Amino acid sequence: MWLFGYELPETVLALTTGSLEVVTSKKKAGILSQVAGKLKEELGKALNVHIKDKGSDGRAEVDALLAPVKAAGGPVGIFGKDKHEGTLVATLFEAMGDADKADVTTPVALLLGVKDDAEIKLVRKSAFLSSSVMANFVQKEVEKIVENSKR
Repeated sequence: MWLFGYELPETVLALTTGSLEVVTSKKKAGILSQVAGKLKEELGKALNVHIKDKGSDGRAEVDALLAPVKAAGGPVGIFGKDKHEGTLVATLFEAMGDADKADVTTPVALLLGVKDDAEIKLVRKSAFLSSSVMANFVQKEVEKIVENSKR
């Protein structure tokens, strides 16, 4: 996971209505603690960091992370298409058991993918140009190849 310009492997984040729960190592906890004040001040949300000891599977920390998630009820949002790696993620999924899961890939992408007017214009131009090239060049070339191969 990339956050704050740092790669944070073996880190699990859980968002609830009242807090941001994190399981990570001591060093990464120091990096994340930089935003704790702003998170509380501007959003009224607590940052709860559960530090996983080196060599531990993190089961106790994952259980502490999941407690407020389970208390909130409802499905647990996951990034379904991602290839999850590491023992911490395996421990997380084991601890979640058969909890109701929902794929939040698309909603999070939409949230993070907000474009300004200039970006939207460029995307529209790009789509128009790509469509024009396909219709006016590529399609005709493919048709020629197919016709030539039939003969």
